[in-house]
Amino acid sequence: MRALAQLVEHRRRVVGDKVRLTHRLTSTLKNSFPHALPWFQDKDTRLFCDCLSRWPTLKAAQRARRSTLETFFRDHHGRSSDVIDKRIHAIHAASPLTIDEGVIAPHALLVQALVSQLRVTLQAIETFDNAIAQRAQSHPDFPLFQALPGAGPVFASRLLVAFGEQRDR
Repeated sequence: MRALAQLVEHRRRVVGDKVRLTHRLTSTLKNSFPHALPWFQDKDTRLFCDCLSRWPTLKAAQRARRSTLETFFRDHHGRSSDVIDKRIHAIHAASPLTIDEGVIAPHALLVQALVSQLRVTLQAIETFDNAIAQRAQSHPDFPLFQALPGAGPVFASRLLVAFGEQRDR
């Protein structure tokens, strides 16, 4: 049980790192490429990371062919052609915040660095989730917590850790 509690605590800290990274990434993009922010609802996804890795500036995104953008969004499980069309239209209709390479280049490098860190953090969270799921499944009291309404795979293990393994408490 102690190992499960440690896994849950470490996962919580890594999620905090993810939040800090997405906030830093958002802040950096606001200074050089704010157009990308409304194009994506979630900033902690592989789609967002892959898009910024491939097109770290508005100029780079606008140079891409429409067919390239469509393929990219479809390959990343684009929800609908309407959403894809709106994104592509927004990319081509956007005007740059600045054209000063002294601002754009350093921010683009920082975006790349933050995206790399975010990718590693997202992978770490997935690894912790798998380890927590395996460890929780083997605990004899896990079915009790899993049966609770709304518990699901994430909250059932957290509840198990919160209640502990001493039933007489």
